[in-house]
Amino acid sequence: MSQPDEKGSPLWWLKRLVGRMDDRRRKVGDNRNYYRGDHPLPGPPKGTSAEVDKEAQRSFRHMTRLGITNWVALVADAPCDRLEVVGFRFGKGAEPADNTAWDIWQRNQLDADSGLLHATALQTGQAFMLVWPSASGHVDVTCETPSQCIVAYGAGQRRARAAGLKMWEEDDGRLCATLYMPDFVWKWKSRSSRPNYGVAMGDMAWVPREVPSEVWPLPNPLGAVPLVEFRANADLEPAPFGGGEAEFARVITIQDRINKTIFDRLVTAEYQAFRQRYVIGWEVPTLLDAAGRDTGRVDKAAMAQASASRVWTLANSDGGDIKVGEFAQASFEGFIAAVSSDVAAMAAISKTPPDYLLASMDNIGAEALAQANAKLVAKVRRHAANFGESYEEVLRLALKAIGDPHAEDTSSMILWKDMQFRTWGETVDAVVKMQTVGVPEEELWARLPDVTPQDIARWKAMKAQDQLFAADTQVAPGPPRGIAPTPTPAPPAPVPVPAR
Repeated sequence: MSQPDEKGSPLWWLKRLVGRMDDRRRKVGDNRNYYRGDHPLPGPPKGTSAEVDKEAQRSFRHMTRLGITNWVALVADAPCDRLEVVGFRFGKGAEPADNTAWDIWQRNQLDADSGLLHATALQTGQAFMLVWPSASGHVDVTCETPSQCIVAYGAGQRRARAAGLKMWEEDDGRLCATLYMPDFVWKWKSRSSRPNYGVAMGDMAWVPREVPSEVWPLPNPLGAVPLVEFRANADLEPAPFGGGEAEFARVITIQDRINKTIFDRLVTAEYQAFRQRYVIGWEVPTLLDAAGRDTGRVDKAAMAQASASRVWTLANSDGGDIKVGEFAQASFEGFIAAVSSDVAAMAAISKTPPDYLLASMDNIGAEALAQANAKLVAKVRRHAANFGESYEEVLRLALKAIGDPHAEDTSSMILWKDMQFRTWGETVDAVVKMQTVGVPEEELWARLPDVTPQDIARWKAMKAQDQLFAADTQVAPGPPRGIAPTPTPAPPAPVPVPAR
């Protein structure tokens, strides 16, 4: 008899995935912080007195926070803004499956949640969808965060899922975990709360989490792991536990460099934005006591009066010359040029149009703007093809959950909104030219912006209704108005037949 934690057993999978998820959470958290503008900040200088150090730290932290200018969020948002699912298409003669899939989509509020899924995948590198039959006879499809989910793939596989895990923390601090496998679903709860720092998550003790009216383990009617991963920027290298790369992963160092440059500019502005005056040979005025003796304390009123004077008149008790001069204020052109150069490098590496980052639209023609967006459009199409395969797997599982025979249809595809922004005039001109070469009317409708398969189905029904109405109301043409109709001659009288 196998041991509970033997390799390949449910408990073995649970501990393995829990440990991997703990590592994944740190990376996901770091990427989310960068997207939200919570970037690492340098520490203040050391070696000053306690009082001075406290004030310096306050001022330093304030400067570093002001220096954060979050460009990586724009890098992730640029492709996300162009990813929108508008419908589904199955094989020829499978129009009912199109409508069923859209009904599942609408019933689970995926119009809104799919956008959150795309954003999360591009910000962190991955996101998930969970499919499960509902008690009402429908199917539940939910979007899941990568900080709570992870999937394990078969050895050397990139799509065949061996196990999936969702884990979250309850109000009492204990962890709940659900392990999804092709045959069963296992639910556990930790014996204690989340371990302290330094204790491995995989070493936690777990007990079955039995749910009323459910057997343990729960049979999986889908026959496959119902947790589907959406990976961003993945490659062909097999990843045993999935995971992708954030859209801005390759430009994080540039973002840190920009923050440093802007911080240096703020420090320069704080201390060198105005002309600095200096005095050589002048003794700082001090206060005298009642007896006329020098107390050694600086006369701040006299210093302020000297600083505010347009013309200084100073005396030297030693009779020497006093020299007064000034330094020119600092120039910020170098800082601005350095930031612009870094932002341009970020745009080139991330394939983000410069006008997204610099908001510069001066003297840019339509063709030049289209060329600048070409790399972004190509990148968005690559994301759509990648995410589309995951969506198709979700649809197959969802149709299987409700017993639809089209669950085995591998010809299904996802319909995306046009990823290239065009003017209405450009679109109409292209559609008219397509019509001249014999493109079917329904396909022309699909080329119009923001037109969904549901719109096309409604237009087809309206057109068929109009044609039927026209056929029912059609009558034979009569004579022109005002002209009497020609009378129809009476048939001839029958000729009597003589009796025989």
